[in-house]
Amino acid sequence: MTAFISVWLENGQHCRDLDVSLAAFPEIEEIHSVAGETDLLLKIRVRSTAAIEDLNFRLKCLPGIWRTSTLVVLSTCFEARPVAVSNGLHDKE
Repeated sequence: MTAFISVWLENGQHCRDLDVSLAAFPEIEEIHSVAGETDLLLKIRVRSTAAIEDLNFRLKCLPGIWRTSTLVVLSTCFEARPVAVSNGLHDKE
């Protein structure tokens, strides 16, 4: 199963403060510092919803994490799509 977990940090915490702690969780494939309502977005892969629940519990036990919210992926159209790199809006071929 794939899911995305939004993480809200406690006041005064920075995402860099949790990098090492979060990297120790093998279920977490990606960690993104994001702009918007949340502070971090985690991409996880696990075997079951019970594993998601367990991971959420363990995340909330980490100092500096205030709240989490999880989105479970139902299906994936494509993944690891190559990104076309552009030098600007007016690139010439």
